Formats: sequence, structure tokens, C-alpha cells
Amino acid sequence: MEALRQAVALDPVRYATHEEWKYPTQAILGAGGMGCAFLCREPVKGNRPVVVKTFWRAAPGAVEATFAEAMTMDRVGRGHVPALLGYGFAPGGERPYIVMDYLDGYRDGEAWLAEQGPLPLAAGLDLGRRVLQALVVAHAAGVVHLDLKPANLLIRLRSAGEGIAVRVIDFGLARVAERVDAARVPGASRAGLSVLGTGIAGTWDYAPPEQLGQTRYGPPGPRSDLYAFGATWWRLLTGRHPNNRRAKYLPPGCPAALFELIHDLLEHDPKDRPESAAAVLAQLDAIVPVAAAPERDAPARPKPPPAPPIRVVSPPRTATPPAKPSGVPSEVPDIHGWPAAKVLALQKTAADALGLSVVFRDPFISPVELSRSFLVRIVWTVVDHGPEMVVIPAGRFLMGSPDKEVQRSGDEGPQHLVTISRPFAIGRYAVTVGEYNAFCVATGRDKPGDQGLGRGRHPVINVTWNDAVAYCQWLSEQTGRSYRLPTEAEWEYACRAGTATAFHFGATVTTDQANYNGNHPYDNGAKGRYREQTVPVGSLPPNPWGLCEVHGNVWEWCQDWFGGYEAGLIADPGGPATGERRVLRGGSWVNEARRLRSAYRDHDAPGDRGPLGGFRLALGPELRQAKPAG
Repeated sequence: MEALRQAVALDPVRYATHEEWKYPTQAILGAGGMGCAFLCREPVKGNRPVVVKTFWRAAPGAVEATFAEAMTMDRVGRGHVPALLGYGFAPGGERPYIVMDYLDGYRDGEAWLAEQGPLPLAAGLDLGRRVLQALVVAHAAGVVHLDLKPANLLIRLRSAGEGIAVRVIDFGLARVAERVDAARVPGASRAGLSVLGTGIAGTWDYAPPEQLGQTRYGPPGPRSDLYAFGATWWRLLTGRHPNNRRAKYLPPGCPAALFELIHDLLEHDPKDRPESAAAVLAQLDAIVPVAAAPERDAPARPKPPPAPPIRVVSPPRTATPPAKPSGVPSEVPDIHGWPAAKVLALQKTAADALGLSVVFRDPFISPVELSRSFLVRIVWTVVDHGPEMVVIPAGRFLMGSPDKEVQRSGDEGPQHLVTISRPFAIGRYAVTVGEYNAFCVATGRDKPGDQGLGRGRHPVINVTWNDAVAYCQWLSEQTGRSYRLPTEAEWEYACRAGTATAFHFGATVTTDQANYNGNHPYDNGAKGRYREQTVPVGSLPPNPWGLCEVHGNVWEWCQDWFGGYEAGLIADPGGPATGERRVLRGGSWVNEARRLRSAYRDHDAPGDRGPLGGFRLALGPELRQAKPAG
């Protein structure tokens, strides 16, 4: 390190690896034939620690083109990759460097093996799912990693029972190295090896034949990542070289089918490997119940400064139903399995008893003005009402899934009878980008990125549970009403709307009804569209109570901490009193159909955000002060 500093002082153009004045170097994290990784600090951001990755040689073209794939992953891969904080060229303007978030407490896969040994089965399955989820998002965006290996996975064990946190690093950097190497070794191949075979070509122990120059297999592509994933997964599960594969080396209790899946991933011919990361994820879920490990991961964004305490507005949690307001029937009906016409009539009766329209909006006390530039004019848009809310009547239903429901997860049971003792209201749609931006403008918060998935009437994404609760608090101040997130029981009750099937549409779902990855239908159904993005709210058919996109489009935060269900008759459950992860429901545009089921549960840390998650509002149980729009 000291020798490098002395060399830079003598000739910065020749020896400086990055703009040292922006990111003073603290230590060398690692070095290889193509470049080096440094732990640096960023003075203009309070000396926060960052990782600067540099390349020894020049790369042709603009820096934006050099790091195009890394920038793409920063947009679409939040929750799977460290945040991209900056990029540039070293003094002299030829050698590129990139700046990433430093993840304290994480260890790369090889360091983990050295310190902890092979992963236990549950942690290994969790890691496999998380890496596959990252590959699904990357490949959908046209980004191929090309250098997946244990050293490019950052791992941190969460609290007991909460699984493992994983970040995939160096997405897009293999292409940078390829550009660097192409500038150094122009021209075609030699001795049957491609240019990739002479350059970066991934890492030898984990790269597939097509990356090592075996041109008969064609150019590298998404299935190249599947080979590298299989080799990496084997290494982390067993501690052994990928070529040393015997089923007995896998952790105790590992299903035999998992060994076969890894073997399929490591086929030499790409055509013999699984067709996609999503297909591998589906195979893994079929082999091992998904409840064995948490599925979603936390995004790696720099932590914001401490925010003022957030007031969480929760519905009352009671052992017995409280007294009903006047006009509401004293007996709560059991609506499980009711036809649509009957639940619709019950909804209308509840709204009439409360003096409300079935669909209403609360006016703002102080309208919010949003400005938009249009050529040389400024067009002012005024937001003066909250999102549309829908009255949901009181009732009783069976929460969770029956044991025989196809592709159910263990945490969906036991199926139990739940009473929603009083009417409440829930968002007709997920909160939109436009609605959330009004909150950002009014409070001075940064607007969340849209990942290129859509703005305006598209659902807001990249919001944490804490962000959603802060929005509810702001909306409560704007309207004089107590907005909140729905409890998990309220969400499922509203989603089902009296139905007892896997989806409120019936026993299955299609992509004409919901936005999900149509390549992976439910229960051997017909394949459908994969839109590869969100759709504007209200684009797809509603459930019997008029709620749109409760299946798919975006995951929706719920109020509850995640935990196991209680058996027996329960009134107005609010989940565990404490926990580490909050509930998410509904599935998203990138998921297979089974995750959209009414009973399917997911969970994430309240500070996590990503391109798959948004939220829907709740209001009540006291509704009488609400004023219908118009």
C-alpha cells in the first residue's frame, strides 16, 4: 500500500488507479490480473466507507458505456447488489474505476468457507434462492454476470431463524474487463479459443466451457451464469472443488433431487442445462418447500440519516369483538365461500350503514402542488385528495391455505378462522408513483427510483416498510384521518372477498387477470405473457370488492411482524408483538404464479427496499368522519 502511494506521488497519471482526492484509499481489499479493489472513504459524504474497483489497463469509449451493465443492475437489481455510488477514469482519462457501497459485516464466499466452513443446508438453500432471484432480474434486463463464483457473493448470517443475507457483486464488470482486454488483444481467436478464452473468461474453476474458449458451444449467455451458479453453489454447500462431485458430500438431509439439479446446471453443453434462472428457482421450490428459508433479500442502499420516530397506527387487537358502531350488524357473518353477488351486497350494506360511498377519497387539508416542465412552460398539478379507498365489511373467514392446496408453503397453515369484527377501508389500488411523489415534494424526501418500470399511475416501488408507514403518517396529517398499513389478516380477507380458492379469480390465474411471469403458470396451466415490468394500477380485472392487482404487479407491505399462525378462532389478529421482518403479500411482476395465491406469505426487514415491492393503504376501523369525494 505504501509503495503504491509513493508511486502515485511520483507520477499520478501513470500509477493512480482512481481519483484519490475523491476517494482516499484506506486499504487494499484484493487484486488480480485485471484490476484491484480498494477500501476507500468519501469525504464529501461524511467519510463513509466505499469500495473502489479499478482496472489496470485502459478501456475504450465513454465511461457510461463502459459501465452500462453495472448501471442497469443498479436500477433493476436493488436488493441483490451493492449500490453503485459513482464511476470515472483515473488521472490520464483511460483506466476506468467504479465505486460501490461498502457492506459492513459481510464476508465473501471464500472467506466464509475459510472461517465458517460449508453452509448448513437451510442457509445453503436460502443462498441459492437469493442468487437465483438476482439472476432472474439481471437476465430479464439483458445483463449476464459471466464471473459468478464464491468470491463474488457477499454473505451475512441474519438473526436466528431469519436466514442469510446475500449480495452478488461485480455484475457488469466482466464486460468491462472484456473491453479492457479487447483493447489490449485486438483481433480474432487462436488455437480454437475465442478472445474471451484469452482474456477474462470468468474464473477457471467456475466458468463454463463456452467462456473458456470452446467455440463449438456458441457465445456465452444467461446459461453460462447457470453453470457458474451450480459450481459456486456446490462449493459453498460442500467446501469441495466443483469437479469433485459426489452426493455424499452434500449436507445431511439434502434431497437426492438437489444433487441432480446441480449436476444439470454443470452440463458442458448449454443446451443441456435448465432453460433459465427462473426455471431453476421453480425446480428448487419443487424439491424443497420454500418455507425452509426466507425468500426476499434486503437491498444494499446507503442507510439514510436517522428519521424522527414514526407513529405506527394499528387497529385494536382484541380477544373478543368490540362493540359495533350503530348501523353495523351485531352478528359477523362467515363469508368464506360466498358468491360474488352476496359479498358485494354485504359491502354495499356496510357502506350505507356508515354513510359512505363504497369507493371514496379523503380531501387534503392543504393541497400539494407538483411542478412539471413542458418545453418553456411550467404546468402545475395540484394533488388535493388521498388515494381511492374501498369499504370492506366485517366478516369471518378461513385464513391460510388448506393442506391440499397445490404448491402451498408450510407457513400458510394451520388454516384458522379469523373474525374481522368491524368494517374498515383498504386502497382500491397500490399507492402510485404520482401519489407517493406528492408526499416526497411536501416533505423534502428523495423520490424513489422507478427502475424504468413506469411512473405516474404505476405502483410506487423501492419503498421500505418504514417509508410506507411515514407516507401513512403524512397522509393522516393531510386528511385528519388515521391511515395505516393493513394487517396481514385484513389484507387476505380483502383479497379473498369471500372466495375460498387459491386466487380470488378461482382455482388458477392467467396473465390476462394478473401481472406475473407467465412462463411459470400455476398447477401446470397454460403459459402466458411475461410483461417484465409493472402495469398502471387499474389495468387488470378487480376482485368482487373492487380491489385491483391484489394478485401480482408488486408485493405489498402489511402492518404485521412475520410469525407463525395461531390455531383456533381469532378476532382482529395483528401478528406477533415483536420481530425482525414485516409481512409482504400479493406477489409481483417477476414471480411465478404460485406466489400470487391469496394465502402466500413473504417477509422482509422493515428497512429493505427493491424493485418488486410497494404498498396499499388501510383506514379504520373508525370510518364515520371520512368524506366521499364529490
